Formats: sequence, C-alpha cells, structure tokens
Amino acid sequence: AVNGLVVGVAFSTMLACDLVVCSKSAKFNVGYSKIALVPLGVAHILARRIGHHRAFEMVAFSDDVTPQRGKELGFVNAVVPAAELGATVARMGERLAEGPEVTTAYAKRFMVDSGFRGVPYESHMLEGESIQPLVMNDQDHRGAINALREKRKPKFSSRL
Repeated sequence: AVNGLVVGVAFSTMLACDLVVCSKSAKFNVGYSKIALVPLGVAHILARRIGHHRAFEMVAFSDDVTPQRGKELGFVNAVVPAAELGATVARMGERLAEGPEVTTAYAKRFMVDSGFRGVPYESHMLEGESIQPLVMNDQDHRGAINALREKRKPKFSSRL
C-alpha cells in the first residue's frame, strides 16, 4: 500500500512487490538523477517492467509520476481514494489467502523466472510439464473441479 511519496530506494523496494495499490495522493519518483547517483537495481527492474524508453525517461528526469500514470505504465495495480486504501489492500490479501497457495506460488516463480531471470520458453515449459502433474493430483485441483461442476466457490487447503 502506498499513501505518499515513494522515491529512491523505496521506489526500488516497491517495484519488487507483487501487487501495488496506492491512494490517489501518492507520488512516485526514481530520484537518483537529482542527487547524481546511478539507480542500481531500479533501472534493471523498471526497464523490464515498463520498457527501456519509458524507464529511461523516469530515470533521467526524475519527474514525479502520478498514481494514474503509474497504473498506465504498469507498476501500479490499483488507485483508490486514501480512505479506501486499507480496506482495498485487506480485500486483496483475503483473496490471496483464499486462493490456491501452491499453484499461486508456482505461477509466481514461473513469472519471475521468465521475466527477470531470462529462463527460455522451452525451459519454462519443461519445468511446467514436470510440475503440472503434481498439482493436477492435488486435493485443491480436484476440489476446484468439483466446485465448478457443483457451481459453488472452491475452498483451497494445500500449503507449501
């Protein structure tokens, strides 16, 4: 949750988050060029997230970025009024907690491997093909299929 100015190392830390929800009054700034430092880490992550040209603009000029622009660029998931920030984040946390923990963890790992570690597609698919039978035989998958057939919400209980 972001409810204020996020600059420098805080901006880098925020980029490492899986989900970013901010209030309408938040602001983002890389900041390093204003103090003549190289934005180690943030330059790498930001370029992968939003592309070289947009990342370079943010790094070179260190202009404030609004929450809506952050959402357009892809490093903000949701923008809400400040009064709704806590409740919105709590709902997202509840949804994650109610979801399939094991498959969500695998999905995150595959996305990180592909997006940040540069794992080739073929390797991604080979590893996925070794994991899929494990999760297909898990109680969460079987329960979700039954819930779908019975038109009810699934309950997930498998843990890492």
